Amino acid sequence: MAGSFKKYILNKLGLLRSLSTDQRNGGPSVQRNNASNNASAHNAVQDPPPPSQQPAEASPDQSERSERRDAPPRAAERPLSPARRTAALRSPRQAPRRLFQRPAALDHSRVSPAPWRPASSPGRDLAHLKAVRSRRLMKEYREITRSVARQQEPAFTVELVNDCLYEWNIHLFNIDRTSDLWRDMRELRIRGIQLNMVFPENFPFSPPFLRLLSPRIERGFVMEGGAICMELLTPRGWASAYTIEAIIMQLAASLVKGQGRVDRRGKKPKQFSRRSAESSFKSIVKTHEKYGWVTPPLTDG
Repeated sequence: MAGSFKKYILNKLGLLRSLSTDQRNGGPSVQRNNASNNASAHNAVQDPPPPSQQPAEASPDQSERSERRDAPPRAAERPLSPARRTAALRSPRQAPRRLFQRPAALDHSRVSPAPWRPASSPGRDLAHLKAVRSRRLMKEYREITRSVARQQEPAFTVELVNDCLYEWNIHLFNIDRTSDLWRDMRELRIRGIQLNMVFPENFPFSPPFLRLLSPRIERGFVMEGGAICMELLTPRGWASAYTIEAIIMQLAASLVKGQGRVDRRGKKPKQFSRRSAESSFKSIVKTHEKYGWVTPPLTDG
């Protein structure tokens, strides 16, 4: 093998010398060298060179790169039209190329049913409302009694009717001393105005029923039977955040704004009754729901 390789090198050198002498004009030396080159090439194919001089094999990455370089250039891709894009998304062959995947169907056999709960009965809801009413009234009664105990001349006092937490008698003393109502009370030696307040079962979500007991007052938003005409005491104008003290102070202001006066008729006036007051109050609410409530001007405060 070494001898054949040496012979191949010598033939190459002889070819170069012959080319220099014959000036590459295709003379007989060139023909002889070509014949000898063909024979040596045939021998080289039969006898490969030693492993130390064999060219290294190309790696897979290099072969791929060479294939890419040899591949013809790709034409520029045209953008898909909306119709073709929709058709491609709907095609079953293009399903893996969708931007999102549909959620899998829910297996209802693995979903545990919700625990059974009995429906709330009306009696249970009513008991809850009564408990809320009791807590609210106990809190309000406690705060009012503490406030009255700290004052020498309180604006009003409260007392339970027959020790019932849901019905109060209220004595109002704080009346505007520049009003005609205050002067009438002073001349007749009337110390205060007595009121009655009854709380429904769904209090404080519904307003209490307030009526006047004594003395008998004309005008001042006091209606037949002692009913009080105030939007605050209607379901439309009521809010659960109102306190008993706020209601009483609003009533004192309404009596003065309405120019209330004590009835001074000679004969004994007819006493107010709860039934007539409730009937008069329902009629008032129905009338105002139809025609609306009149807002007093700013000059009246």
